[in-house]
Amino acid sequence: MRFTPLLPLCGMYEAEWRREAMRGVDVAFPSPVFARYMIDTFDLMYEERAEAPKLMSIGLHDRLIGRPGKVVGLIRFLEHARGRDRVWFCTGRHVAEHWHRLHSPKEGSAS
Repeated sequence: MRFTPLLPLCGMYEAEWRREAMRGVDVAFPSPVFARYMIDTFDLMYEERAEAPKLMSIGLHDRLIGRPGKVVGLIRFLEHARGRDRVWFCTGRHVAEHWHRLHSPKEGSAS
């Protein structure tokens, strides 16, 4: 049996719409609040990146973020983040492939 390395990509549970909807406060979490929270989180992580690289993951549920009044918050956040230098927008697969290129065990090494 061949085993392949596994890279778990942790999501930011507090940055997910689904969590709020499950608690029944979907309406009380409007797009400006979502945008502000994501922007504040991003800005802090952006400043901290001088010490170590950061990964910000945002979980989005299509039936929640897909509403016109809610997607505005996501658009605001993306516009803000796009305005910064050295920010990589990617999928989980992109992150895993990047990590594998940089950190996978070399052929013939013990793992």
